[in-house]
Amino acid sequence: MKNIRVGKQTFVMTEKDEKKMEESGINMFSLRQRINKGWDFYDAIEAPVGMRRKEWNALKRMERFCLLYTSDAADDLLCVD
Repeated sequence: MKNIRVGKQTFVMTEKDEKKMEESGINMFSLRQRINKGWDFYDAIEAPVGMRRKEWNALKRMERFCLLYTSDAADDLLCVD
């Protein structure tokens, strides 16, 4: 674990967080930029490079909505495999 300081805020980054950053293509400069622009720390780590915050928030809302319909009765919905 390591501490990341952005402005007056300090965040604790775990190995899992570093792995998510790597998978998303986010480097430390991009992470700091996103946080300075108002991104949540975990969103800044997980959202792929090039994705805007509005797009990321819309995607997260859609994922949450789709997760509501995971029962057997809803197998025919587009969001459920």
